[in-house]
Amino acid sequence: MASSLSTLGDFAMRRGNLGQASDNFRQALALFQQMGMRTQVVQTGASLLRMERELARQRG
Repeated sequence: MASSLSTLGDFAMRRGNLGQASDNFRQALALFQQMGMRTQVVQTGASLLRMERELARQRG
């Protein structure tokens, strides 16, 4: 599962800018939640979104 999340994150990042990646990842999180893998996915997603915001802040 961790590898699929990593792949998903990579896919989202390749799709475009950070805002688009956030949107893609949020959509993916919603799908995973529907599939019943809520806790781990939400924790991982929240972590990735925090990192994404920090990167955006550093880039200005």
